Amino acid sequence: MNVIIFFTISIFALSSALKISAQDTIYTTRTWIIEREAPKSKYKTPDYPAHDIYTEGMYYSSGTKKGFERNPKKAFEKYIEAANQGHPLAQYQLGSCYYFGRGTDKDKKKAFKYWELSAQANVAEAQYHLGEMYYNGEEIKRNYNTAFELFSKSAEQGNPNAYYMIGVCYLEGHGVEKSKDNAITYLKKAEKKANRKARQKLKELLPDEYKNKK
Repeated sequence: MNVIIFFTISIFALSSALKISAQDTIYTTRTWIIEREAPKSKYKTPDYPAHDIYTEGMYYSSGTKKGFERNPKKAFEKYIEAANQGHPLAQYQLGSCYYFGRGTDKDKKKAFKYWELSAQANVAEAQYHLGEMYYNGEEIKRNYNTAFELFSKSAEQGNPNAYYMIGVCYLEGHGVEKSKDNAITYLKKAEKKANRKARQKLKELLPDEYKNKK
């Protein structure tokens, strides 16, 4: 846990120096954490022979490994190769490439396709992002019920962004019955994992409790 916290702080500092956007910072932080886990991933089994290809994609994404200079286009190509062989994490990363335009042109339809494949394999980040697309009606008819289900699956794996969105769903009654108490419960879970939007929302909901907190 301490190692991951150290990586996260270091990445945010680096992103400021390089003038990387907030969204890029979130993505990069997650990418580097996944990369750290890549060599010992549960997907490195005979059922996922493309794992080494996926790992090379991660190295090209971050540029942190010797011999792999940061190259979004090469990373994208590796993700395509691994994703087409059914690797769930590669499908997630490929969806992100298409959604954010990393190494390729933006294409939200393809992002939806690959995030859906990855979400079906129970990848928490893919479930969260797919849930957002359903919640916002991006490339698919808005469906709060499906969004809430996807956020819940992602939250079961500890995704702080999913905790936040479940809190919002409870506040707004989107896909679930309104409940301020449940909203606060999930927002506090997100806050404990350093979700800034959750903290801001809690300040609005509980001004007396948060007025002296920094």
